[in-house]
Amino acid sequence: MTGSAPAVGVADRPGTADAVTDVATAPGPSTAPRGVRRWGLALALIALLAACAASVGIGSRTVPPAQIWQALTDPSVSTIAAEAVRSRVPRTVLGLLVGASLAVSGALMQGITRNPLADPGILGVNAGAAA
Repeated sequence: MTGSAPAVGVADRPGTADAVTDVATAPGPSTAPRGVRRWGLALALIALLAACAASVGIGSRTVPPAQIWQALTDPSVSTIAAEAVRSRVPRTVLGLLVGASLAVSGALMQGITRNPLADPGILGVNAGAAA
């Protein structure tokens, strides 16, 4: 058989055995070592605490960190800075709750549809909002 095309095996065709083994051996979302994940979680929590402190401390009147701590730990303090902090805490807590609920709803949508790229349009939420 001179001059003929080389034989194409099953493994050479796209969508066959090699493609299946590639998908089966693809790294999953949690392939990072446990220590790396812990450091990532610790850094995320530190960033969250820093964002909360900034939310409480920054506004029309900037409050230094020492006065934020004093206002949060000593309810008998009645300075302008303490009142500013006390009025900003509910806003910060509400922001945390809204962010957490959006994260949970996104995770539920991804889990229900088994699609890591799930968005509200998959379930028709966008069409209902437009009506």
